[in-house]
Amino acid sequence: MEESLIWLLDSEEKIIDVDLLKNNLEAMKQAFYEHEKLADYLYNNQEAILKLLDKSQFLIKSHICEEEKKKEIFNQQTLIKKHWDELRNKVLSVRTEIHETLMSLEQKQINDFRNWLTEAEDKISRLPVIGPDLETIKLQLKEHAVSLHFVLICFN
Repeated sequence: MEESLIWLLDSEEKIIDVDLLKNNLEAMKQAFYEHEKLADYLYNNQEAILKLLDKSQFLIKSHICEEEKKKEIFNQQTLIKKHWDELRNKVLSVRTEIHETLMSLEQKQINDFRNWLTEAEDKISRLPVIGPDLETIKLQLKEHAVSLHFVLICFN
């Protein structure tokens, strides 16, 4: 039981502090994947925890152990249940927080792109007609190359 309690405490320490990453979309995406690994790990070990709790309950109810040992088992069982429930709730809470933060950051990115696109469309709509002479056309091509370079930088 002590090993299980240590395992639960170690797992609690692996929970991500989302507040540190809230302004960085890529870091939040990475946190999402890391947190999902932790959630999967906990899910895969849930059965072992439940079996342990069942076994401890059996020992408490049986006449195998002395009263002092039963009290010790009960205290450890209570501690494990408490930490297991807290851990599950914290994992779910962090998952929700990560999802909400990701949606917010992605929405901000969409809005930024929408604004940039509107500005680009406005610039394009204000472009003059193709120049009447070769010098004007050359100048317009240079301006177009600068604009294209800016677009390529924005997309990379």
